[in-house]
Amino acid sequence: MSQLYLIDRFGSVNPPTARILDVQESATNPPTTPNVAGRFVVKVADGISIVQPQNLGDLITKKALGYLIFYAGYTRVTFDDLIDTSNVDFTNSVGLVAGMRGELILQPGGVLQSLPTPLAAGLSGTGANIVVTSPGPGQTVTVSGLLAVPPDVALSTITISGSSIAANNGSFQILSWLSSTSVTINNPSAQTDTGNDTWSFGPVPNSLFLTWDTYDFLDSDPSSGSFVRMYNELPSVPSNVTCQASFNGGSTYLTVTDSEILSIASADQGSLFIIQLTNASTAPLSIGSWTIVY
Repeated sequence: MSQLYLIDRFGSVNPPTARILDVQESATNPPTTPNVAGRFVVKVADGISIVQPQNLGDLITKKALGYLIFYAGYTRVTFDDLIDTSNVDFTNSVGLVAGMRGELILQPGGVLQSLPTPLAAGLSGTGANIVVTSPGPGQTVTVSGLLAVPPDVALSTITISGSSIAANNGSFQILSWLSSTSVTINNPSAQTDTGNDTWSFGPVPNSLFLTWDTYDFLDSDPSSGSFVRMYNELPSVPSNVTCQASFNGGSTYLTVTDSEILSIASADQGSLFIIQLTNASTAPLSIGSWTIVY
């Protein structure tokens, strides 16, 4: 039973602040097919818990965190909401029509390929500095002196060790990315320490969970009425869409089934992710966000 969040398409020039207008359940009989006039849909899968998202940006962040919580054995999450096309590889994508605010339509046989997306996996070093920037309960801590940290590490886990202050050592969830060399974490017991501590995002993944959203539109254009377009959720099964994914920047690709745990052999492991989705159906279909938990 998916939750379909209806987002204001035109009310904000800054998509993360776009308003949530309504939320509906897809598992009705017949299935819910919300009208998308002036709106677009963000799907949240069954079992992913989200509490009172304030706007589109908050919804997307809580959706990713929900996946990370659901698959509790993993500590990192990377995702693309596909609200814009900044991470789409147009050179290697074919049969793709890119519209506004999350409308990526694949023609039959069309391919959507992402640009190589850096994963935090495998990053480590010895130059971390701990600075308490917001003291008190739930205090915010800035960790600087890192190296080549990708922007999408928020919600992932960083491990600090070697600090002379015992409370600074441990694994902590990242609250925000500040730059390629610094992030913020939450550590109520932390103390400022500029002693060049050891830091790590853990090894490259040998297993992970990967999912993406698939849908199309049901159009009605009666001669005596207005044109109506409805959102229609589709299962991401091989008859609709197939997936190839690379974790080493395109050196090798693996066939992936939506929402299943994938084991990755050592020869296929790495920290540079590419997803390639192909429309295997005979009709146009659209791709929503993708998420990997590892």
